[in-house]
Amino acid sequence: MISEWLAGAWTWLAQWMQASWDEVEGYISVLTMLFTGYAAYAAARAAKATFKGVEASRQAADAAIEANKINQASIVLDHRAWVKIEEIRVAGPLSWSERGLEIKIKYSLRNVGRSPAKNIALRGVIHADHTVRPAHRYRTVAKEHRLWQSEDEGIMFPGDSINLIWTHSLSKSDIEQCEHKVRDDFEIEGPVYLTIDLLVCINYRIVIDNSIHQTGEIVRISKPPGNIAFSRSLGDVSANELFIYRGIGSDRLAD
Repeated sequence: MISEWLAGAWTWLAQWMQASWDEVEGYISVLTMLFTGYAAYAAARAAKATFKGVEASRQAADAAIEANKINQASIVLDHRAWVKIEEIRVAGPLSWSERGLEIKIKYSLRNVGRSPAKNIALRGVIHADHTVRPAHRYRTVAKEHRLWQSEDEGIMFPGDSINLIWTHSLSKSDIEQCEHKVRDDFEIEGPVYLTIDLLVCINYRIVIDNSIHQTGEIVRISKPPGNIAFSRSLGDVSANELFIYRGIGSDRLAD
């Protein structure tokens, strides 16, 4: 009787222990899942914080680089060379020949900036086509001239001035083409008069960063007291009869 009771008690104890162990294993599994989930959450938060830190560092570095660029540009702007066209004068007659039209011009340039300029190069184009605005033509001239590299190694220090004398010409074929447009547009049968503009562009480098800059101007040749058109039929015009009119559209073009 006692042995049977003991056997029954032992069987109950073994079942209870097995059930308790299964329950403990369940608790352990739940706790393991909770711990794993928290670890993943913590890792995700840490990764997010790291990414934010890296992004903030990148933004700070970009801001520092941009501020440095602005500071350098400000230094260059404050201390760069500026070449100015101070005076433009007629230095020779406006003459017609079988080659076309020629006129000699004297330019006075001065460096009004705070540092030297170098590689100064001048280009001047006679513009007589009334169908194209001088300012539009000038932009093409300036763009083409910027690509030209001057071999002049002279240095123009702050306050220095130089004089350049240049002979500008317009070919006979270009003159005839301009005259033909005037005849067609205005139905002129007699002599044709052309308005003569000079598109002047000067390249130079600043020694601070060796960058290319330009000074430009659009001027008109006139004959006082108000004659701004010329014709081959009237022949040559002496220098003392000519006048440079500065201040027409888009004058003094510089960067």
